[in-house]
Amino acid sequence: MTSINSNDLPLIPNIVSIQFLRQASSMLDIPIRTTATAILYYHRYKLFMSKQEKVIHLEDTIREEEALFIHEELLTTTCLHLACKATEVPRKVRDVVNVGYR
Repeated sequence: MTSINSNDLPLIPNIVSIQFLRQASSMLDIPIRTTATAILYYHRYKLFMSKQEKVIHLEDTIREEEALFIHEELLTTTCLHLACKATEVPRKVRDVVNVGYR
């Protein structure tokens, strides 16, 4: 049996989310620049949330920021939509959401 050490871990820990963004971008026929912007937004948000102080809520409620951090599909779809807006690539929200959740 082999054990998993830190050398066996992927170089990019969020490779599944990045692959998801690339596949969704190709399905929506989005330019590479917009895809790169979405990946950049994704990494910036992950970095921002990792530096945030973790607060434990006594209720069972969840804040918007925590929901995005927990649900990768929601986060990647949001990053893709914002990248489309920022680079002025017109895509309907309905189309982005349909690709994001199928």
